[in-house]
This record gives sequence, C-alpha cells and structure tokens, in this order.
Amino acid sequence: MNVLIISYHTSPFGEVGLNDAGGLNTYLTNTAKFLSEKCNLTIVTGEASDNFSSKNIKLLSQQLFEKEALMEEKINFLEEFEKNLETSIEFSNIDIVHSHYWLSGLIGDKISKKYNIPHIFTAHSYGEFLQLDTHLRTKSEKKIIQGATKVTASSKYEESLLTKKYDSKVNDISTITPGLDKELFVKKENGKRNKILSIGRIQEQKGQKEIIQLFEIIEKQVPDTELYFIGGPSGNEGREYLDQLKHYVVSQNLEDQVKFVGALSPEEIVKQLNSSKLLVHNSQFETFGLVAIEANACGIPVVSSNTNTLSEIIENDINGYLSDSLFDEGVMNFILDVLCNESYFENVSEQSVKAVEKFNWETTAEKIYDLYQEVKFS
Repeated sequence: MNVLIISYHTSPFGEVGLNDAGGLNTYLTNTAKFLSEKCNLTIVTGEASDNFSSKNIKLLSQQLFEKEALMEEKINFLEEFEKNLETSIEFSNIDIVHSHYWLSGLIGDKISKKYNIPHIFTAHSYGEFLQLDTHLRTKSEKKIIQGATKVTASSKYEESLLTKKYDSKVNDISTITPGLDKELFVKKENGKRNKILSIGRIQEQKGQKEIIQLFEIIEKQVPDTELYFIGGPSGNEGREYLDQLKHYVVSQNLEDQVKFVGALSPEEIVKQLNSSKLLVHNSQFETFGLVAIEANACGIPVVSSNTNTLSEIIENDINGYLSDSLFDEGVMNFILDVLCNESYFENVSEQSVKAVEKFNWETTAEKIYDLYQEVKFS
C-alpha cells in the first residue's frame, strides 16, 4: 500500500519542543516506524529539512520555509506546495492520502477530490482551541473534516468535539489513541529530588505563568523545591511570552529555583523526568495529552487543570490530580504529599507506571493501518 503523508507546516523528524514542532512530530515519527513495515510511506513537508529514504519511508522537503518561520508566513506557500506536489508525486500510484494539521488538510482535501483518492485527516489541534482564532481556520477545518473519507480522533473528548463543533458524523470518526515509546520512557529508581517539571512549547495558551505562581506557593512550604521548564518558544508571541516569564521570575527572586532549559532531546527529557517528582500541565487545549503518559511511564504523577482529555488518563490521588484550577486545595494537598511524603510518592509513582501500560505506538500504528485498509477497500 502506498501512502502519501502530508505534514506541511513542520517536518515530522524535526526537534520537538521548538517552534512549531510538538506532539504531531512525535506522533508521526513513531507511527511511521511501524507503518513502514506494511506500507510505503512518502512524507512531504514544506519546512526546510534534509531529505532521506529508509525502510519504506521517503521524506521529501520542498524547502519552502525555515523552521523558524511564523505560521502566518507558512500559509503563503500553500499554493506553491500544491503545484510542486503535482510534478513530484505520481498520484495514480497513491492509495491513501493522510494529512496532519489543518494546513495539510487543505492540500489533502484538494488531492482527494481531484484524483479520487481516499483522504484521512488528523487535526492534532483545532481553531476552536484558540481564543484569537481567525474565521478562516475554523471554516477551513469544517470543510476538511466534512469532506474527508475518515477523521481520526485521539480521545473521546476530541471525538465529541468533532461531532458537536465541526458537525462530523460519528461513523466518519475513528478514535485512535496515541502511543508510548516503552523502551525510552522507563522509570529509574535513583536520583529523584523535589523537582517539578513543565514540558511543552512556551506559549501563553500553555499557562506557564500560572505554573510559576503555583510554585511560589509551594516553595514557601517546601523551600528546596525546583521548577524546570522544558521547551522552546513558538513564534514571536512565544518569544515575547518567554521574556515576560523570565522577567517575572527575576522580579520574584526565583532565578535560582526556576530554570528554562529550552528544547531537549527525548533522551534528555527522560533524564529530567527521572530526576523529578512531579509534572505540572496547564494547557486547557489538548486532543490527548501525550506528555502525561510519558511522565507516568517514568513514574512521575501529573497535576493538570485540563479536565477534558486528561480525565481519560489521570485519576485523582492515583497517578496525578485534576482540577479546573491549579490553585485548588486538593491540588495543593496532593503536591505537598508527593514532595514531602516519600512512601506516598512511591505508591503514586508505582500506580503511574501501571496506569499507562496499555499505551504503545505499535498498537496505534496497527489501528491506523486497519483504517487504511478499511478506506482503501470500502
């Protein structure tokens, strides 16, 4: 089976946690590894990156924009990207088009209709999540979703969003949860200290300012606690927000305890997790919450204000704590128990590992392949 995968705005094998590289990149990198055992994958991107071919995977970059380019700049190259595809891809040999994110979906939708090829769309994020979203994006997403052969959802929450906000039919949605690299994200027994992590690109919508304010309360009761932010800024707004965060840290005399370490490799993230006791997640808008299961796999409980998708992963006082507000009394009590009560932490840590045993990328890829088979032969 020959599959054309479109990842227009970001090269899927780029450094995660920097610019526009996030969960989509992790998703594509890991599923491609297993899908390539049964399919020939041609992955195309507009972002400048090195082309390569390896084990039924071919990555083709059109070199249209640098990874640092702003999203509003990337939109300007869509027409050129489509024209280049017409000359570089033999569409008569393509069985499935699978597009990721709405900009890719616009291209996938056109190709599907022009060449009568089944189109699968995976959004990863939605205009509905952004308070300052333009009408163009939401309107485009509805067009893509309603025209796609199948749409994938990463959670029951996303499935509900697709039906209620985007008027998608239930039988057009295939819910496939993301996976986990169990060889990489493994709990290590030694070296944990009172360190709290926040992992994700630096954006106002990720709520890092509130995490610092939460830390101010915690460190007054547990003075030896540290807070580390892993991830780089996304776009100009992200860079401005990072500057604001750093100025705030200095103004509160927290620069010795609060660190911004930038984007790290997956291996370095695992090291950071295994020297920590807690992950705090404050993004309200997620289709799944990949970072939560990665933390849990390392025995790290997760506190989050996202009671939508994270409620499908986190159970209070078992592998973390969920509340609409990070400043909830229950959240504070849980954090203090994790930091100050070693036996309590060990129990929660063991439960965290058990809670995510069901997740793995091979299963995710198998379900995607089954979906490919379904739409090809239906």
